This record gives sequence, structure tokens and C-alpha cells, in this order.
Amino acid sequence: MRNGLRAVWSTPILSDADAVLGTFAMYYNAPRLPTQEHIQVIDMATQMARVAIDAKSDDDLLRMVFEAAPGGMLITDLSGTINRVNHAFADTLGYTASELHGMSIAGITEDGNSAALLVGELLSLGRKEVLSNRRYRTKSGAIVSTRERSALRSDSSGQPRFVLTHVDAVTKAENDPLASLSRREREVLTGVIAGRTSKEIAATLGIAAASVDTYRRRIMLKLGIRDLPGLVRFAMQHGIPCM
Repeated sequence: MRNGLRAVWSTPILSDADAVLGTFAMYYNAPRLPTQEHIQVIDMATQMARVAIDAKSDDDLLRMVFEAAPGGMLITDLSGTINRVNHAFADTLGYTASELHGMSIAGITEDGNSAALLVGELLSLGRKEVLSNRRYRTKSGAIVSTRERSALRSDSSGQPRFVLTHVDAVTKAENDPLASLSRREREVLTGVIAGRTSKEIAATLGIAAASVDTYRRRIMLKLGIRDLPGLVRFAMQHGIPCM
């Protein structure tokens, strides 16, 4: 009465599970009921509000899961610029999440081309997920090795826009038995110990079978291993996963 309101029509905004998310109300300065046109506006507005509120709830849930994940997670764009990292990843490298935001992944990795190679592999092979190894430089200058899983994430139009990476394992470089191996050599190694042929590994990595054989010889030379059984034993002793 004090504000001159003489009537109100209030409609609940319901989720798909019929939980009340809020209300949408129309107020009038005279006693009345909504017209048919008003009812249509209310129906449209409540539906739009439901979609917006649900989307915000989903975003909040995903953000909470991302931030609280015990393993490192990072999101980069296709050029390798860091869009977001969680606290576990930032802590591993001795940075804060805000310090890493906007940095190029090349600035914190030992192999500056690793991001471009990874994106190229994801785009060219059309694989949902790529397993890889990467060596990061911490804020103090130390080197840590990681085993990671990466996948493309698309925008609303379906175009690839981001790379989401999960860090599965982290080891200090001095304790990493594969520290002397390049990223490609590590990929070939995981294929070899999985019992795959050179042709199978080559098809998976998008390289020639002859190149796989060359990488395998380099691996055995660097690790001081003479034969395939010795390579398999080495992998089992150090818990190296198969691809």
C-alpha cells in the first residue's frame, strides 16, 4: 500500500527436477489479473530465467570441481596461452594461479614447441585424448616431469578453442628415469612396452614405421638397454604406463 502496489502475480521458476529456483513476479498499481499477453510474457520469462539459473549453477559446480581437483589441471588456447589452472597445478610449479594466467605455456616448459606439437596432433589425428610427457620449469628454476592427458574443447559453434590437460603424475627431473628422453621417444617407448609393432605405433603417432625403429634404437642407447625384454623390465620396474 505504501508503494502504491495493488496487485501482484508471482510465478515459481522451476528446475527440471521441479525444485524452486526463484520466482518471477509482475506488480500492478491497480487491482487486476494478468492479461493473456502478460501470461505469455511470464511463461517466456520464467523459461529464460530457468535456463540462465541452471547454467550458472552448472558453471559454479564445474568451477568448484576444477579448483578442488587433487591433480593438476590447466586450460590453454590453441596458441598455448594459459587460460586457467587449478591450485594443484600452480602449487606444483611454485606459482599462484593468477601468476600463470595469461602466460605462454612455452615460458614454463623445457620444450617450447610442445604446445604446438600437441595441438597439431589433436587436430590432425582427431583423437579424443592424447597421452604425453612434458617437462616444466618451476618458479625456482627446477625441472619437473609430468605424464598428462589432453583433449580439445570446442566453443558453442563446435570449433576447437581450448586444450584441457589433466596431470596424472609428477616427478622431479633428477628422479625421472626417462629424463633423457624426448617427448616423442617417450611416446614410442610406451607403445613398445605395450607390445605394439612399429607399424601400429607409427599409425597411432602419425609418423613412419622407420622413424619408430630409429626412436627405439635411440631409447635403448640412452637407457643403456640392449634388447626388448630388458626394455620391458625397465618399464615395469619404474611403473611406466602403456599407451
